Amino acid sequence: MRPGLALVLPAALAALAALAALAAPARADYRDGCPAGAVPRRFLADQLGPAADRDSVLTPSRVELAVGDNYYTSRPAAPRARVYTFAPRAQYDLAFDDRHALVFALWGEGLLRLPDADLPQTMRWANTLGGVAVRWGSMTEVDVLEHVRIPTLREASALELIGGRSWIAPDPSSTGGDALILRELGVRSTFDGYLRQPGWVIGGAFETRYEIVGCAAPFFHFRVAPTISGIADAFQIWTLPLTAALGIAATSDASIYVQYGVAVRHYGNANRFMLASGQTLDLTGMPTTQRIRLGFDWHIRDQLHVGAHIDYASGQDGIFSGLYVAGGGDP
Repeated sequence: MRPGLALVLPAALAALAALAALAAPARADYRDGCPAGAVPRRFLADQLGPAADRDSVLTPSRVELAVGDNYYTSRPAAPRARVYTFAPRAQYDLAFDDRHALVFALWGEGLLRLPDADLPQTMRWANTLGGVAVRWGSMTEVDVLEHVRIPTLREASALELIGGRSWIAPDPSSTGGDALILRELGVRSTFDGYLRQPGWVIGGAFETRYEIVGCAAPFFHFRVAPTISGIADAFQIWTLPLTAALGIAATSDASIYVQYGVAVRHYGNANRFMLASGQTLDLTGMPTTQRIRLGFDWHIRDQLHVGAHIDYASGQDGIFSGLYVAGGGDP
C-alpha cells in the first residue's frame, strides 16, 4: 500500500467514526447533564472523560487493545520507515474510598513490519511493562442558594512507578535482526521509544486533571513521564516527555481533544547512530521533539469505548495514527 493512502485510510475511518458518535442519540447517564447539580456529590473515576495518553491511570479499571500506524516521514524511502503496532493493556483500580485508589497496570507492544526494501515481513513482541500508581481525586462544590450546593470542579491526580524490559532482543549491541529494529525504533520514536528500546525500562509518571462539571465537561490534563531505557554499559535513552491536553464533551457520548507535547532526550554511550538506511543521526546534546495530537473518544454502551487519534511529531519522528477499543469500569 502506498504511504499516502495508508495514512489517509485511518484518518478517514477516524473521521467517520467521530461523525457517527456526534450524530448518535445522547444519553444523560454518561456525562454530567444539565444542570450540573444532578451528578453525585462524590468523586468517581467513572465520571472522568477520556485520557489523551493511553497509558494514563486517570481512568477506571479497563482492558484495552490499541493498534497504530507509525510512518517516519523524515526518511520515507528507507527500510522500516513504516511500522504497525498493537498494544494490549490491563488496569485494575483497588479503591480505598471514593477519593483514593491503588492502580495496577500491565501493558506492552507488538510490532508488525510489512515486506519493504527486500526485507521480509516480521512480527515481533517488543517490551512488556508494569506500573503501580497512587490516585486521588476530589469534587469541589459551591453555594448557589441557601442550603443548596452544586458540584463545579472535578479534580484527579496520580503518581506512578513504571518498570519493564524487552524479551526479544537480549543482545542490544547486535547489528542486525530484532535488536537493530528495536534500537532504531527506540531512537526514532521519541514519545513511545520506551516501549521499543531493547533492554530494561524504568521510570515514573505524574499526571493531574481538572474537569468543569456540567453539560460539556471541558477538561485540562497534564502529564509528565520520565523514563530510562537500555542496558548498562551499552546504548541508553533518557526521555522527559510533557503533554497537555484540552478537551470537551461534544455530546453526552462523544468527547474530542487536542494535545500538545514536548519531549527532551539524552542518549548515553552513543554520540552518533547509524540507521539501516545508511543515514547517521547526531545524538549529541539534548534533542527536543514536539507533537500535536487530535483525537476523540466515543462511549458506545455501558463501559465500552472506541477512540482514535492522529499525531504529527517534529524532528526524527513523523505521522502516527491509532485506534483503540476499551472496556471495563469500577463498581
